[in-house]
Parts: sequence; C-alpha cells; structure tokens
Amino acid sequence: MARLLVARYLSEWLNGCVTIDGPGADADSKPITRRAVLAGAAGAAGVVALGWGGYGVMHRPDTHVGMRSAAPVQVGDAPVTEVVLLVSPGFWPVDIIGLHTAFGLIPGVKLHLVWKSTDEVMGFPTFPARPTTTYDDCPRDVTVLYAGATDGAVFEDAETLEFLADRGSRARWVAGSCTGTLLLGAAGLLRGYRATTNFQAAHLLPYVGATHAPGNVVEDRNRITAGPATGGFEIAFRLIQDIYGDEAAREAILQAEYAPSPLFNVGTPELAGPELTDRARARTAPAIQSLHEIMKRTSARLLLKHARR
Repeated sequence: MARLLVARYLSEWLNGCVTIDGPGADADSKPITRRAVLAGAAGAAGVVALGWGGYGVMHRPDTHVGMRSAAPVQVGDAPVTEVVLLVSPGFWPVDIIGLHTAFGLIPGVKLHLVWKSTDEVMGFPTFPARPTTTYDDCPRDVTVLYAGATDGAVFEDAETLEFLADRGSRARWVAGSCTGTLLLGAAGLLRGYRATTNFQAAHLLPYVGATHAPGNVVEDRNRITAGPATGGFEIAFRLIQDIYGDEAAREAILQAEYAPSPLFNVGTPELAGPELTDRARARTAPAIQSLHEIMKRTSARLLLKHARR
C-alpha cells in the first residue's frame, strides 16, 4: 500500500511540472554526479511525508494545485516568496528537484520554471519538462534565483545571461548547484565571491572571478552554492531558515526525512581516495574539457565587459 501511495503522489506531482518518457540512460554510458541516488531517495521521502496532510487536503477545491496545497511548515502572514528556477534544454533535474520540492510545499511560495518559451524542453538524461514562464513574463523582483547544471550552449546564450544578471542583481538570494554555479558566474554574478561546484569543475571558478571554497555548501553574503544533487536540498533548507526561521527549516528537513546515509562513504574525493576519484574524473573529462573551453571564452568576455565600465 505504501508503494502505491508513493507512486500516486509522485505521479501527480510530476504531472504538474514534468513528464517522464522512458528510463534514464545506462549508468556506464553517462557521467554520474555524486549523491544522485540520495537526492532521489530524499525526494521520495518528502513525497511520502505528505501523508500528514492527507489526500483530501491536497485536493480540496480551495487549495493550490497538486503538492503545493499541502505545506510542511506554518509561516503565518509571511509575504509571497518568488522562487525562480532555470529550466533550459539539457538541464539536470536532479540539481533542481530538491529546492523545487522543499519550497513548493510552503504556502505563499510561487515557483517559476523559467526559459525563453513555455515549450517543452529536454532535461538530462531523457527528462522532458515544461517551463511555466518566460524571461519576459517572469517577475522582475524575485526572492530566490536558482540554477543547476545545464547544457554548455546555455553558458554562451546572451539572452539567458542577460536574464540571470538582471534578476540576480535584485534577488534576495542567488543560488546554484553543480555547474549551475559556473553559469551564474558567466552572468557576472559571482565576481569577488567565494563559491563551490562539483569537484570536477571547481578549478574553473576563477574564470568567472570566484574563489573556490571548501565545503558542501558555501555561503558568501547573498550567494549560496553547492555540489550536485543533494546540494539543492541543502541550499533550500538554509534559505527556508533565512526566510521563515529555524523551526520552518527544521520541519522542512523532517518532512523530507533528510538524513543521508550513503551505501558507501565515498561522496567526496577525500573520502573516495585517488583511484576512484581518478576514474570519476576520467569519465567526465570530455564534458569538463568542453566546459573549460567555454569558461576561457567567458573569462575573456567578462574581463572585456569589466574593462569597459
């Protein structure tokens, strides 16, 4: 019965924002980001936690659509929170699903999946999704601007970079996980900030004027960045704490039953050791090399832009 409930809740939530078409790629043929399995487990746990509100509450006519009608925290008369997540062709759903879920369960939160159009885009791997708003229609002043990993072409898309720079200049929080951090940097949002990304790409941060700092989540003023997968949950909990308070953050963590316990304690290069780390680096080397070339061009563009000011 529990499995059926999980499947039902998850299916209904996904129908509100994405459509799944077939299984993902074989693990041996695609790079695997660290902690991806944990992110999926934590997301499923968050869905199961909705049992506290009950199916009837979720679907009352006077409540929001789908999962948003059942909230794990009480926030009183808090103002509307505008959360904007970039959903571009080639985006990695695993990097955004944690923050989307944690904030989507809070009343008063407006979630925006943004791209140039509201046509369906293909996430990686094989994850069709439909943006809910466009750059032009997205709120001008946002609470959280968030980006996860995405296709390299997006890093040099002028319209996307302009959008991120504009909304990020006024956002209460600018957040990124995995190589989404570098994308924010490409938009000029990390110059002079400490930040982190996935370990394979951390050496690229200086190209966008950022300094790599150790830690799974790095916070510098109103910039907050993390590694892939579960980093989205960890960023979300910190931002919920800032916006709604300690108790809201505690309950959000509990509702997601967020207590990672990996099958093997190898989730960082230091824990994994040199042999496994070298294998992981080799697997992702072509993608990182391509990104390296993009970051070189990005650096030149940012330096020229800065010199003209």
